[in-house]
Amino acid sequence: MTTEWGALTGLFPIDSVLKTWLRAKATTSVLSTLSPFVSGPNSVKVATPLRDLEAKDIKIDKAYLVSCTNGRASDLQAAAKVFREAAEKGLEPKVAPGVNFYIAAASLLEQQVAEETGDWQVLLNAGAQPLPSGCGPCIGLGRGLLEPGEVGISASNRNWKGCIGSTEKTETYLASPEVVAASALQGKIAGPGWYQKPEGVEKVIIGEGNGNLEQDKAMSIEDALEKIIAQADSLISGAEQSAAGTAATETSEGDETLMEILPGFPEKIEG
Repeated sequence: MTTEWGALTGLFPIDSVLKTWLRAKATTSVLSTLSPFVSGPNSVKVATPLRDLEAKDIKIDKAYLVSCTNGRASDLQAAAKVFREAAEKGLEPKVAPGVNFYIAAASLLEQQVAEETGDWQVLLNAGAQPLPSGCGPCIGLGRGLLEPGEVGISASNRNWKGCIGSTEKTETYLASPEVVAASALQGKIAGPGWYQKPEGVEKVIIGEGNGNLEQDKAMSIEDALEKIIAQADSLISGAEQSAAGTAATETSEGDETLMEILPGFPEKIEG
């Protein structure tokens, strides 16, 4: 989320304590108990099972399949599948009257892939309105923003009030590409009907993880040994240079002068 601070890249130090904490916070999920959820309105912290929102018959004015979050070719394919299956069932594969459905690929390359597979054209035929690839409504830019009093559902990842337009009595929900497409098709918050919550299951069954202290200790010992070996190599190298008559103040060929690094940050990043 570094971009929300106005930066392009963020680095932070990590040590054995943080690794242990992360392992202790790890969870396991039983995916067979998973069913669609929708976030909102106007908060990512409010999550409601899709089934509960469908029962409320919440009408929408605009739907958005945009942003780097869910604007990949696979996301566009998932949305196109909703309209394809509607046609197979004998329904009109069109965006509901009174609803504006906006689509934008995460990049031009992703759009080209969707065009080659035919998914992009399926969405256009359904009445979707194309926007330029890249950032747009998800950060309040360009056309198609929410007007006062409107309700929108988006496949992006932020929905605070005013994020996609006006702050005046607007409601913004977040959902998967399939749910966004199904909502555009039906004119209200709805799902494609592919995923059904198992009977008797209220939410995803999860299990808590445990901190693997022994593994952390092993990693710490390994790190310490690597430092000792590196120091020994440095001493040997220095002794060899002295024996060869190299001046102590002379910088060996190939050495690099490092900039000062703030405490807590690694001197080298790999991966």
